[in-house]
Amino acid sequence: MGVIGITTNTSDTSADEPPVWVDILEPGLDLVFVGFNPSLVAWRTGHYYANPGNRFYHLLWESGLTPRLLGPAEDRTLPAYGIGVTDLVGRPSAGIDDLPREEFVAGANPTLARLRAAAPRAVCCNGLGVHRALVGRSASGLGRQPHGLPDLPSAALFVVPSSSGRCNGRAAERLLAWRDVAAFLGRHPAPEIVASGRAMARGRVGADGSPHLGRLRGPGQGAILPEYQTGPDGDPSGPSHAYHGRRQRRAEGPSRGL
Repeated sequence: MGVIGITTNTSDTSADEPPVWVDILEPGLDLVFVGFNPSLVAWRTGHYYANPGNRFYHLLWESGLTPRLLGPAEDRTLPAYGIGVTDLVGRPSAGIDDLPREEFVAGANPTLARLRAAAPRAVCCNGLGVHRALVGRSASGLGRQPHGLPDLPSAALFVVPSSSGRCNGRAAERLLAWRDVAAFLGRHPAPEIVASGRAMARGRVGADGSPHLGRLRGPGQGAILPEYQTGPDGDPSGPSHAYHGRRQRRAEGPSRGL
């Protein structure tokens, strides 16, 4: 099974053809994350969640969803771990407030169609606002939702605090929510990550409320992992990021962004 979309970040289309964002999806995945739209950094680099302040790949590892720390340049390997990613809108912006809410709502039906085609075991909204736009109502809280997705009742639906840097002040709460998703899939974090969580419970946390993970090394990683990026506390539905290309333009729905 191959990734739905292009296989390279470069384009061989004509210069007057604008670039488009491409999902990293395939049938039978364990989990698909749904975000708002690509950041400007993600759009420029061509990789999901490429903004340095975004904790997406760190949260995948710290929750146990991936066995090692991946980087944005490895986004196309996510299906090898049973994970896919898509966005409501494929148009980039500096923040979600830079695009009209109606654009995210309009992206819901095309996104649901792609999710039905992929038929994953679980869908996770990367931010409370993503759930509101996708489902048309507020979530019942963080974690697994009592309701499912329209025409996709077999998929468990989760909501987690956004991996955006805007939520780094909610690091402990966010990590617990991401670990709930991993536990549903029968995945668990590495022992050194669990140990760091115990340290956090004993109060060894950073100024922004995040655990001191800066000295941990991911398996196979040569460099010491950076500390959590600091950022303003608050908006649980900050921007997400997307892989882009020009070879395949989506036929369904409006142009997608954030």
